[in-house]
Amino acid sequence: MNELNSLEKQIYLLVHKNIDLTDQNEQLVARNKFLEKENLELKQKFSEFEEKFSKEANVIYNSSETLNSEEKVQLKNKISELINKIDYHLRS
Repeated sequence: MNELNSLEKQIYLLVHKNIDLTDQNEQLVARNKFLEKENLELKQKFSEFEEKFSKEANVIYNSSETLNSEEKVQLKNKISELINKIDYHLRS
C-alpha cells in the first residue's frame, strides 16, 4: 500500500513537472517567434538604411564639391559609428 501511495505521488509530481515544462516550452516558442519577427524587421530596416546610405554616398562622391581631408575623416568616423550601431542592433 505504501508503495502504491509512493508511486501515485511520483506520478503526480511527474505530471505537474511535465505541465510546467510544457508551459515553459510554449513560452519559449512564442518568444522565439517574436524574436525572429523582430530580427526580420531589423534586417529590413538595415537594408533600407543601406540602400538610402549608398544612394547618399554616391551623391556625395559624385558631387562636384570635394571634401577636405578633415571632413573626410569625420565622415568616415560617422559612417563607422553608424555601422557599429546597426551591427549591434542586428546581433542583439
